[in-house]
Amino acid sequence: MNTSFKRIAIKQSIVCAFLLFGVAATSAYAQKDDYYASLTSDEITAFKIHGVTRSYIESMEELGFKNLDPDQLVAMKIHGVTPSYVRGMTEAGIRNLDVDDMVSFRIHGVDPDFIAKTREMGFDLDADDLMAFRIHGVKASFIKRIADAGYDNLNPDKLVAFKIHGISPSYVEDIADLGYDGISADKLIAFRIHGVNARFMQEMEELGFGKPSDDDLIALRIFDIDERFMDKMADLGFTNLSPQRAIALKIYKINARYVDKMRDLGMENLTPVRLIAMKMLDMDRGLIRDLEGERYEDVN
Repeated sequence: MNTSFKRIAIKQSIVCAFLLFGVAATSAYAQKDDYYASLTSDEITAFKIHGVTRSYIESMEELGFKNLDPDQLVAMKIHGVTPSYVRGMTEAGIRNLDVDDMVSFRIHGVDPDFIAKTREMGFDLDADDLMAFRIHGVKASFIKRIADAGYDNLNPDKLVAFKIHGISPSYVEDIADLGYDGISADKLIAFRIHGVNARFMQEMEELGFGKPSDDDLIALRIFDIDERFMDKMADLGFTNLSPQRAIALKIYKINARYVDKMRDLGMENLTPVRLIAMKMLDMDRGLIRDLEGERYEDVN
């Protein structure tokens, strides 16, 4: 046999030896007990890669995590759900969580230290609130600043809502400077949802609305009452409108075209209230003929 053939034969022998060793090792690993015997080769490989040992499984079973499937065990190990972590959470009062909860807690950084900090803030949170605080970044510094701004009795749900909608201490201070202090937490959330901010409040004041109520501010924002719309109303001779009157004109689409149509039908003294009433009644030539003799002019 020449040299090249000898080298090939040696290489083949080495490869076969490695393959046989791998099969033997996997077989031996699988034969430790019935649990491992039920695993596929891929699951056994995953266990070996991520360190899911028999001692780990037994420790987790002692802590109440029994009959877990291979994917759950691997997920817990990957994300650091260790026996010591579970014990720490149990000592912190967090019990009866399933695998998904524990993995989520670990992913988002809910640990005994974080729980201790929330309790220092004065909150004894359940699992859902702990997760919400962590995900949305409700921290002690945020709670203190919001409390200093006048909101010192907010429950966990409201604090999370404040964070989600961007109700910052500076936002509270800005609208308070415009005379809107002491607004309820729910109203502040509604303000932020609809985009009521200090700039919008100033615009409404410049449009002649003075200091609209909380509800009027939200409605003005929802119906997009702006300078352009108010200029169109002024061109029709409608000035010094209240927020409610301006909103009604916008809702019923009172515009120059509609006013001209009513004038063409012989209507006179077209005030905002009368125009709105006509639009509500879907006033047309036939209806006007039916109402001849009626004193619709008495509508103020």
